[in-house]
Amino acid sequence: AATAKWQFDPQNSPVQAKQSPNVLDRWITARLQQLINATTDNLLGYDVFRAARGIEGFVDDLSTWYLRRSRGRYDPNFFATLFRTLIYFIKILAPFMPFLAEAMYANLRAPGHAESVHLADWPAKKPLTEDEVPEVAREARQRPRPPGAGGEHQPVVGVARPERQPRPRLL
Repeated sequence: AATAKWQFDPQNSPVQAKQSPNVLDRWITARLQQLINATTDNLLGYDVFRAARGIEGFVDDLSTWYLRRSRGRYDPNFFATLFRTLIYFIKILAPFMPFLAEAMYANLRAPGHAESVHLADWPAKKPLTEDEVPEVAREARQRPRPPGAGGEHQPVVGVARPERQPRPRLL
């Protein structure tokens, strides 16, 4: 953000983040809302393990997919979307890693935000809009499956092995 001389503007930045025409920005926004919904449901159901697993998956999506695919972008929509995503993510992370979340929030906090991440409002649970649902569905189709997860065809490659023979008698 310092390279592009981008500054948070409380009037324009949230609008830029929500109305970005970029596909990656719309995808990470939909993925963030999906994380908020799932984490809220899991925490209300006292299922901390699933809530934490969702956070782990989101970190992977944010770093592996969004940031890597957005290299070289210096437009205000990118920075506004990234800023909004990080602020909401920190709020979700706070119950799990309170000190790390507080340190991150202190570095990102803009004027007008709560003094502490623990004093900020929890992100609101909202159903995904009709524009966001295809983004999340496309993400699920395009994500490569980890090796051994099944569903992929793995060709059988013959490896020449000598036939198994019984061991010769010892002494």
